[in-house]
Amino acid sequence: MLPPSHDSQTPLRVQEVDLNDAAWDEVVTTKLPADLEEQARLHKAWSRKRGLSKVSDLLRALLVYACCQYSFRELGMWAVLKGIGSLCERAWRKRLERSQHWIGWLLSELLGVHQRPAWLPEGVGRVRIIDATRWKTPAGTGDDVRLHQSYDLATGKMDQVQLTDRHHAESLSHFTLRDADLMVTDAGYPVPSSVEVTRTVQELPAATDNGIASAYRR
Repeated sequence: MLPPSHDSQTPLRVQEVDLNDAAWDEVVTTKLPADLEEQARLHKAWSRKRGLSKVSDLLRALLVYACCQYSFRELGMWAVLKGIGSLCERAWRKRLERSQHWIGWLLSELLGVHQRPAWLPEGVGRVRIIDATRWKTPAGTGDDVRLHQSYDLATGKMDQVQLTDRHHAESLSHFTLRDADLMVTDAGYPVPSSVEVTRTVQELPAATDNGIASAYRR
């Protein structure tokens, strides 16, 4: 009998690799902070497993919801098909609401330089750069969403982030203020109303108004 001229053995079946899953796993292990889960628990975004097995799956689902413009129903279907979890529309909405502060922390960690400027004198209190950015939504007018941000110059990262609709103007009322904070803003933040907000939040006496107002830049 002549030997076969070709390989007659049936090759082993190889499971297909989802390149998106592989890319996401690499992001989680190399790009995200090591204390991601700890901070999720600290900021009340994650308490116990309910339909999701790990914190990174929650973050991935929230990013898909934001980037792909899914409804909560479509997000639920995507999560089931990906094998991430099975949650109803209401459950996904609650997950998003509870994750706001956690996402704000993560944004601050990823965008910050985490370095104090050499020219900033030691002993100076928090110097916070305040500004807002306008975003357009699909079929919008160009002024649909506003992102209010506070950047802590001493630590080199954003310390507070607030997202509102176009009906909320630039104001210090979007942020939590502390004693001795130096707030640096542009002309979009009226000095009188900003001083009023500062006095209300910090309960400062009227004698300090001039000192607060001098902290603003036009």
